[in-house]
Amino acid sequence: MEIREIQQKIRLLEKKNHWLNSADEKVTFLIEELGEVAKWVRKARKKRLTRLEKKEFGLEFADVLQHLVSLANEFGIDLEEALKIKKGL
Repeated sequence: MEIREIQQKIRLLEKKNHWLNSADEKVTFLIEELGEVAKWVRKARKKRLTRLEKKEFGLEFADVLQHLVSLANEFGIDLEEALKIKKGL
């Protein structure tokens, strides 16, 4: 799946679920989910994660991606184009 497709799918998901959040709320959600990722990083440093734990960790990354994409969508940012320009991808 390409980044533009992910952005469109997130737009549709938000519309379908009536998730009408302001940019400030989206930033808050993003920070909250980054906090969850940070907790998993701390846990993973202490011990090897089980397969189930890795799956749960991955779901937190998915939440971060969703909120980041949603925020980009809020401002009409084409993430794929931004990555190409900024990182040469």
